[in-house]
Amino acid sequence: MTITTAVRTGATNNGASASTTVACTLTGLTAGNFVVVGVGWVDTAGSTNVSSVTDSAGNTYTALTSKQRNSTQQYSVQLYGKAGVAGSGSTVTVTATISASVSFSDIKVEELSSTLGSWSGLTGLDSALVGGTGNSTALATSTGTPFRNNCALVTYGGANSGTITAGTGFTLRTTGANGLGLADLVQTTAASKAGLLTTSVSSQWTITAAFISEPVANYGSVSNTTGNFSGSGGTATVPVPSGIQANDILVIFLYREMNGQTVTCTGFSKPSNGASGFDEVAASNHSLYIGWKRATGSESGSFTINHDTNNQWDQPVCIRISGCITSGNPFDVISSSASGTNVQTTPVQAVTPTVENELLLFCGTSFNAGSWTPSGVTERFDNGDAITLGTLQVGTAAASGNKSATTTGAATRMIGWLAGMKSIAAAGASFDMKKASQFLEFF
Repeated sequence: MTITTAVRTGATNNGASASTTVACTLTGLTAGNFVVVGVGWVDTAGSTNVSSVTDSAGNTYTALTSKQRNSTQQYSVQLYGKAGVAGSGSTVTVTATISASVSFSDIKVEELSSTLGSWSGLTGLDSALVGGTGNSTALATSTGTPFRNNCALVTYGGANSGTITAGTGFTLRTTGANGLGLADLVQTTAASKAGLLTTSVSSQWTITAAFISEPVANYGSVSNTTGNFSGSGGTATVPVPSGIQANDILVIFLYREMNGQTVTCTGFSKPSNGASGFDEVAASNHSLYIGWKRATGSESGSFTINHDTNNQWDQPVCIRISGCITSGNPFDVISSSASGTNVQTTPVQAVTPTVENELLLFCGTSFNAGSWTPSGVTERFDNGDAITLGTLQVGTAAASGNKSATTTGAATRMIGWLAGMKSIAAAGASFDMKKASQFLEFF
């Protein structure tokens, strides 16, 4: 991971005039980046809040943390953010609107870019930290644990006296001479961490922080049709999953009480090698067929699945995964097998991802209907029938451990299938933390 700094210039104001707004002007903003905004204000009554954070390029910023207020000195801080900002190369004014007129307020802005490209469509928030208040030279939030490796931890806060400097491991991105500072680090492992700053004089302080992550593979939605005998022409249909976006990965799993079929669906390929068609995992009494495609974002209605033989029981399920790599085969490692005897638990599957931040996708099938209980994954589909799906996000490129599922149906031949899906935020990704700060004097 690397961090570089690009200094932006900005005006200052001593906060002598009460106002409901505080603004910061950015130059050379890069579209698609993630912008973090720190807002600070004096909240005498305890009920003054930030009404909105917007900018002149049409971006609206979402609260990343809750308001943190020091009741003794009555000042508050909060972090806002926007993924995939608009306004490339332009001069953009970021404005925070406060619910009441205040005499002292502050805004600081940081632009985060990624070697992985655009943040478009991502909230970016990984795990919010509540923050903290106190009276000392050390400013510290409560600790938080990110969901995955390689997150940016951005922290913002101020003290009543002294000059703010970065806490251990952090880099200060703004001047701390006015009692406030915005700092960051890259948390390379998914371990607990607090947001940290330091002030040169022991005094009342307040601080907040948030983990922000690059795009990673996530479960999106699932669609299915009730199992049925295939109609004339040897076809089955399954609805397009909801919420589809460009570059989502769509995976169709087809339970079919027929082995050795040639299964196709327009645009779908084999996870094993990317060739057109569906992979097959065969048990003696049924087969599981798997195909995938990268969505254009315009898909609607249903997918039609073609296979060889009519009048055989089938059940298709389609799952949508977001945040995978945007080109090439998204499947990294695959494990699958069928049971050789009649059982109620699928054959155990395990894989070892080759890169970080993958999503494990699991499927189990049973010749006899029954409700499923997964082991090692979060269940995503179970209608008490022949097929179940589950997912699990993993942070490190290490052995997954055993994954399986058990059914209440009678013992029969079963299939287990497990794959690691490559995230955009894989190993070797890096953040580019860019400073862009204009502030009004605070305290």
